[in-house]
Amino acid sequence: EMQKPSYPVGGTNTNNSIECEFSVGDKVWVCGGKYRGRIGTVEKVCPKTLKIFFGDSVGTIKTNYVKSIQSIPDYEKETHDFRMPDYNSGGVKFGENTVTKILLCGDDGTDVPNNSFISHLAGRRLITMQRKANSSKPIQTTISDSSGRYELIMRKTVKSDDGGFYKPKEDRCAYIQVDGPGLSEVSLPETLLSLANFTALPTRKVAARLELLFSPVYKSKVTGEHLLKTCPSSSFKDIREEGHVGCGFICEKLLCDLLGNDAAAERALCIQIRAIIPSKGIYKGMLMRKRITSGPRIQFPSSMKKVHASTSEDISDYGCLVVTQAGVDPSPANVITGKLATTSANREELPDSFCPKELSKTIVLLFKTLKVPDNLIRDYVKVSTRKKGEKRIPLINHLFLRGVADPTGAIPPSTVFLTGMQNTTLLNDFIFITRMPCHNPNDGRLVKVLREKPESMTSEDFEWLNSLSFGVVIFGFPKEGFISTPEQISDGDLDGDRYFCCWNKSILEHIQADIVTDVPSMEEDSKRTHKEAEEESGEDDADKDWFQAAQQFMISPQTAEIPQLIPVLFKLFEEAANGDKENFMRNPNAVAFGFAYRQALDNCKHGTSVMLPKHLWEKVPLKLRKYLIEV
Repeated sequence: EMQKPSYPVGGTNTNNSIECEFSVGDKVWVCGGKYRGRIGTVEKVCPKTLKIFFGDSVGTIKTNYVKSIQSIPDYEKETHDFRMPDYNSGGVKFGENTVTKILLCGDDGTDVPNNSFISHLAGRRLITMQRKANSSKPIQTTISDSSGRYELIMRKTVKSDDGGFYKPKEDRCAYIQVDGPGLSEVSLPETLLSLANFTALPTRKVAARLELLFSPVYKSKVTGEHLLKTCPSSSFKDIREEGHVGCGFICEKLLCDLLGNDAAAERALCIQIRAIIPSKGIYKGMLMRKRITSGPRIQFPSSMKKVHASTSEDISDYGCLVVTQAGVDPSPANVITGKLATTSANREELPDSFCPKELSKTIVLLFKTLKVPDNLIRDYVKVSTRKKGEKRIPLINHLFLRGVADPTGAIPPSTVFLTGMQNTTLLNDFIFITRMPCHNPNDGRLVKVLREKPESMTSEDFEWLNSLSFGVVIFGFPKEGFISTPEQISDGDLDGDRYFCCWNKSILEHIQADIVTDVPSMEEDSKRTHKEAEEESGEDDADKDWFQAAQQFMISPQTAEIPQLIPVLFKLFEEAANGDKENFMRNPNAVAFGFAYRQALDNCKHGTSVMLPKHLWEKVPLKLRKYLIEV
């Protein structure tokens, strides 16, 4: 619980120039907004808002949402008139938690749907529990009751299914039943080690990699089946990392077979996958279609490997390929966009339901920072959107496209290719590319776009590239010893990121963005992918307590609180940037908040520190300041 702040003697308004009925130290009741119904103490009086301390958090609330505690209406006060006896005592228990909602699975002997690898692995042994976040009761790593014993395998903070605009946060915990009446007893750590060598990972990474087993599986629109397929280990091949940064390749025919051999399967370009192969390891990332005529039909670069091969005895000779729920490209929206005059030479009719959204506020902010005139941005936003019922054809010169590696190996370095871009007269020599979220002007770059066959590419390869459907951006490989292009764009990769690509000539004429060039890869400046490879390639420590350590990390309060910093810091970055109409993202406070935001993201993955100048700490909620380090 947070320490109660101290107030000036007498609890007077500390700013005499502000006319307000409340003073510092007053007890108040919140009648509207996010904190509606809560009682707290005024910590600071501002012109239009009050900073209120609630005991476990601090909120900034509009003055018209605050009332004195004497004015709480009767209908807001707790009443027991209609409640049953012992209404707060009954219920079904799961461990120390009371069950309030039950989702039943049919007991007709049929298999549990393969909607994730963990469902495939554990079946009915898998139990998912959701409860209010920040509960006073600690999360249990082991639960034993009359039905058996359950071990925690995953904990994640999610938004509640209930609630209105402000959905409360909840802890989602997954347990595996390891023994019980009529069940064979299993060792969960041993089961996991038969899949991959988790003991070689840092504890933080173990928790993160276990989440890969929970990735939702894509459901085929043709067969209705979940695309979770087992294949012999010989179907998979490790290939040399050359700047793939998370993207491998899959044989065209195999891709089409996986997706059902219909028209959508024929135009499919890439899939986002998880692969669990005991003899090789666990992989994560994208697979781009490629003409593979011999040998293994699925190729993984080392940047896709997240856990090394199992060292257990008698491991399976098969592997499991999982296509993720949102992992098939082109997306339905991009299929429609590929029919527009701005991309296709043969424009087709658009469905009435096609209503492209406006440019995001962050992209508009980035454009302003890079000196694109306001009137030009407004005009483009207007012509590139369409409201429901409008017959006007939107003129779209931008799109979020999945980034993938070059299956020909012949696209020049620092160059990209837009698949299915038939109307190439609309393209300049460069397009503007960034990746969300972006918080730095250097997160957006100009990148050379391939429009004609380069000398390094055969005519056959160039014709094949131009035969691909619209919907992805292909990045050429860097020269050996140089940083890949995605890593220069908001520190990106190709394991599933979508890149904002803009080819509007008017915007490109004004935008003041740096051009992606060949940048040497310095050892001290190595990127995330290489750091992960180093962390995960060490000798097996054979730590017998690795799973218990991961469980303790999952239930740690810090594990849940650090992610709360991420949206807070990004909102503060946006406020600072939007408040400076000349510098925008280059505003010093915006730069500091943006840098801290990026570090908070990295902290969830790598445990890095979150640095912020001391004078900006007061803008961060009190309970989260303990995770900040002064610059």
